Amino acid sequence: MTIRVKLDLDALVYEQLFEKTCQVRCKGLQQGQDQWIFIVPMGKGGKAIGSGAQNIRKLQRVLSQRNKSLQNLRIKIIEFHPNIKIFIKNIISPLQVQSIEVEGDVVKITDPSKKTKSLLIGPGASKLRQLNSILERFFHKKLEIQ
Repeated sequence: MTIRVKLDLDALVYEQLFEKTCQVRCKGLQQGQDQWIFIVPMGKGGKAIGSGAQNIRKLQRVLSQRNKSLQNLRIKIIEFHPNIKIFIKNIISPLQVQSIEVEGDVVKITDPSKKTKSLLIGPGASKLRQLNSILERFFHKKLEIQ
């Protein structure tokens, strides 16, 4: 099964900037309106964040100098994991859910709390779309929240 990943020049430039700043290879970048998610190889999350989050602050400073609209950007670093359940837990951390189940090409996240569901979905379903596109890119799966 092949999947086409749409890459734009800006995303590639930002991935290279991340790699240069943090000294860690970037597996992917998911750009949202107010939050960007950089996906790094397993075991490299701490190095990417840096001591006292210095790499994150440095990256935010460089990005805001390049583009003034990125001044209030939140950056999230996620460690990739080949096990989809662990990878999803890494993405949604610090939230805890009741269960994550994989059924065919659908991943179901179940939690009785409306607050947890609303935090997973985000305003205007923006976080849900971000999470869906990450899962589609790396695992070819769709996401359902129950």
